[in-house]
Amino acid sequence: MSTLDLNPTTQLKKVPWYLWFAAGAVFLSPFYVFESGNPQPTDMLTCIFVFGVLVRHNGRLRFPRHATFFVATLMVLGIWIGLVNLFWSWFYLDPIILKPTSYYWFNFSVTIVFIGLFHEHGTRLHRGLVHLLFSTLLLQVLLSPFVASDETHRETLFFNNPNQLAYYAVCCSSILLAVAQRLRFGAVYQTIYYACCMGLVIMSVSRAGMAAISLLLVYLVWERPRFLFLIAGAMILTFWYASSFPEFFEYFQNRISDVGQNTDRGYGRVFEHPLYMIFGAGEWGGVHPHQFGETLELHSNFGTMIFCYGLFGLILYLVLHFELVRRLPPSAFFSLVPPMILGLSHKGLRFSLYWIHLAVLMTLWSSRLVYRSRQDDLDLENLEEEGRPPFVGWPVPGESRRRGRR
Repeated sequence: MSTLDLNPTTQLKKVPWYLWFAAGAVFLSPFYVFESGNPQPTDMLTCIFVFGVLVRHNGRLRFPRHATFFVATLMVLGIWIGLVNLFWSWFYLDPIILKPTSYYWFNFSVTIVFIGLFHEHGTRLHRGLVHLLFSTLLLQVLLSPFVASDETHRETLFFNNPNQLAYYAVCCSSILLAVAQRLRFGAVYQTIYYACCMGLVIMSVSRAGMAAISLLLVYLVWERPRFLFLIAGAMILTFWYASSFPEFFEYFQNRISDVGQNTDRGYGRVFEHPLYMIFGAGEWGGVHPHQFGETLELHSNFGTMIFCYGLFGLILYLVLHFELVRRLPPSAFFSLVPPMILGLSHKGLRFSLYWIHLAVLMTLWSSRLVYRSRQDDLDLENLEEEGRPPFVGWPVPGESRRRGRR
């Protein structure tokens, strides 16, 4: 296996064939052809990608040492989800209850494969992912005038639901915020990227989505004040673009001001049936009338975990995030916040990009620790002479001690 490449200036080259399928899957991830809950074109390409990786590596993936516990926790969570849904499927003699298990196992497999591939391809995975997301974000914005619906003010574009559009844009912006801590991206590039994300969230008119991305932008300006005018210009541009849609601002204002609109998201089920929070009610119970006589999903990541998979499921889910929080630097840690805020009132656990975002943070954390033990291999002195700091936002290990001696 090749040496881990941690040089943030490395460009994409010699791309293995299976990564082309991964690139196609990322690029097509916003384009839904079938109804939600069914495999989409992006899922088919992802399956080919995962199969190709396993064949290429003989079914064995090598993980960074510091990611082992995270991967193990993810696998245990997948087993627990499978057991809970298997029990309720047997109890009601209905195999359809097993369907949610496939969503999680699919996304967990993608997350684990991403972490494993990082050990082979290094930071090129991060750079390639950001470039692919940028291209597909820009394409959606450019095509939006031609696919905008005249029947509703909440745009779905190529998704099946406006909340999916908002969740996608928030995850994309969080990934760039995290990766930009290590890799250099131009100010204009980032401005266009964030403007596209803002535009998609605004078109979706998702209140939680706008709160999440607004918080991200406030932090971005606070962390990098030079982005203030660029972000302000991007916001003006996105609102001007959104105003081209008929009666958009009137609906936008009414929806934002009416905070009580569409508040029935299945939360009452948690308090009406508290005993299910011990071992879990199974996720399909929220959309199948076996247990509760209603077909409304529980619109919350944390609510789904505690109610559908019990205390043990919630603990495992929180452990995954705790593993990231306790290792990440503050600047990268904040990129967790927007998806978590959106996940309080929306269900994004089936969203592959959400789990890829966690994998990006895990590999950023791992690469940072490995970097500290291999600074001589990266030829740091040459990088510094060329004016290219190896890790943007992270000080060179030992720098503070050298200054102290002076």
